[in-house]
Amino acid sequence: YSGDEYCTTCRQIVQKGHVLPKTDHRYEDGVCLDCEQLDPSDVNATKPNFDLIPDMDYEEPALDPMIIVCIVLLVVTGGGLAFMIVLMIKKK
Repeated sequence: YSGDEYCTTCRQIVQKGHVLPKTDHRYEDGVCLDCEQLDPSDVNATKPNFDLIPDMDYEEPALDPMIIVCIVLLVVTGGGLAFMIVLMIKKK
C-alpha cells in the first residue's frame, strides 16, 4: 500500500493511497538480492555465510566528559541533600 497523503494543516486526506503490485524476486547466484530467499529452481543455491567475514577491530567508546560532570553533580547534590536532612533531623 502506498499510503494516504494528508494535509499538514487540517489533517484531512488529500490523496488516497493505492495497492502496489507485488514485485518478483531478483535472483543472482541463486539468492534474491532483496530478501536473500534462495532460488527454488537453483538446487545448488546457498545463503552467504556472513560468519566468514573477519571481525572489525572494535574500540570501546570513551565515556563522554559531560556524563562524568552530570554524575559528579548528582553525587554532590545528593550528598548535600542528605547532609541537610540529617542536620534537620538532629535539630528536632
